[in-house]
Amino acid sequence: MTHYKALQKIQKSAFTLKDANKLGVSSRMLTYLVKKEKLVRISQGVYSLPENLSIDTVDLIYEALLSVPKGIIGYQTAIHLYDLSDDPAGLIHIVVPYDKTPKVKLEDVKFHRTRTPMRSIQTQTLKGLKVTSLEQTLVDLLKSKAPLGVLLEIIARARKKGMLIQIDKLQTIADRQRAKAKIRPLLDALIT
Repeated sequence: MTHYKALQKIQKSAFTLKDANKLGVSSRMLTYLVKKEKLVRISQGVYSLPENLSIDTVDLIYEALLSVPKGIIGYQTAIHLYDLSDDPAGLIHIVVPYDKTPKVKLEDVKFHRTRTPMRSIQTQTLKGLKVTSLEQTLVDLLKSKAPLGVLLEIIARARKKGMLIQIDKLQTIADRQRAKAKIRPLLDALIT
């Protein structure tokens, strides 16, 4: 059981096959430990010790991202992480490159495929997670046909918290994503 003891030293709530391999634990040994109920397989290539499982939202999002290394948290999940919504986090929304959509289905995860190069998506780190910027998130929600009233409520909450929404950034992102016409009502509401 020295492999199990090595895995116990991992300080994260979940770890990948790569993390285990660095400690000298093979995929066969991980399968064995899962069968013996010493480990829990969260998704393909992602594991956790049973005592480290938690229902914390940020941990759940982090664990989902482990399966999608190029993914970025966006849409309603980003709004939840910005603390701009009263709605509990339901699905975890992850933006992925169009040609790199994960083949593995993850429970409670919705993938949003984008043709926009991932390096061009405006992001920031929030609670240790890579999340779309507030401006990027607003454009994404607008493109996904979120009601204008909902977006205005998000903006009002952001302003109340002292968060700055840069109109020029909003316009640049909308132009790049061919959403110029869709963003006009939002910009009009922001300016007035």
